[in-house]
Amino acid sequence: MAARRDFVEEQLAALEPLDFVAFLVDGRDRLGFVEVHRTEDGESFHAHIGAQPPLPVQARQQLEQLGFGVEEGGPSVEVRDVTALADTVESVLADVLEAAPGTPLDVRHGSHRMEVEQQRKLKALRERLTKLLDNLLEAGAYEIDADGDFTFPFESTRVWVAPRALPIGGPLIVRVLAVTNVDIDPSPALGLFLSQTNFGLAFGRFSLDARHRAVWFEQNLLGEAFSDEEFGFLVHIVAQTADQYDDRIAEVFGGRVFNPPDRAAEAEETPREKPGTAPGGYL
Repeated sequence: MAARRDFVEEQLAALEPLDFVAFLVDGRDRLGFVEVHRTEDGESFHAHIGAQPPLPVQARQQLEQLGFGVEEGGPSVEVRDVTALADTVESVLADVLEAAPGTPLDVRHGSHRMEVEQQRKLKALRERLTKLLDNLLEAGAYEIDADGDFTFPFESTRVWVAPRALPIGGPLIVRVLAVTNVDIDPSPALGLFLSQTNFGLAFGRFSLDARHRAVWFEQNLLGEAFSDEEFGFLVHIVAQTADQYDDRIAEVFGGRVFNPPDRAAEAEETPREKPGTAPGGYL
C-alpha cells in the first residue's frame, strides 16, 4: 500500500497547472476512478470520484469524512497540500473503491488547458454579442433564455442568437435561429417543400423537427473573426426570411406560426428543443 501511495504522490506532484491524472481501478464490486487536476494558479488540486455501479450510502459517508462534498459531477474536494491529497487518494482507492494494495492502477494523463481556453473565448464572444445586439435592437428588446442564448420576438416569429463551442479543440460558432411554425404535422409534402425551398436560398436553411412538430430557419457564423456588419446582416436575413415563410407554410401545411398577433400571450413560449441540441449532437 505504501508503494502505491508514494506512486500516487509522485504523479500528483508532477502535475502542471490545468493538467490532470486519473487513477482507474477495478475494485471488489465496481469500477471506479479518482481524477485530480491542478488548478490554473498551481496553488491547489481538485479531486473528484466516479464509480459504476454508483457508490452505496456507506461509501458516500466515507467520502464525506474525507472532506468530499457533493457536486453535479460527483463527490469532489479541493486540497492544497500534495502530501495530504496523496493520503486522501489512497484512502479512496483502498477503503471507498475497495481496491486491494496489489490491484493494478490504470493511469491516464491529460490537460484541461484547451477546455479552459475555449470557455474564455466563449465568454468573450458572449460579451461581444451583447454589445452587438444592444446596438442592433431597441433597449430591452432581447432577453437571455435558460440555455444562455439571446432571444427576441420579430413579427410572427422568434429569433435566437446562440454562441456555441464545438468539441474540444474546435472553433466557436454563432447560431442564428428562428422558429417559424409549430403544431405542424410532418408529411412528405412538407419535407419536399422545405428541401426545394432550401435549394433556392442563398443564405440559411429550413429544418423540420418532426418529433416536436416544428419548423426552424437558421444560419451560422464560424469562428470569432466575423465583422459587425456580417452579424447584423445575418440576424436580419434569418428574422426576415422566417417571417416571410411562416404564414405560407401554415396556410399550406397547417399548424400555426410561432408568434401570431392574435395569440400574443404565447409569444413567450419556449420550444422544447432547438436544432443541434439532441442527444449525440456535436453542439
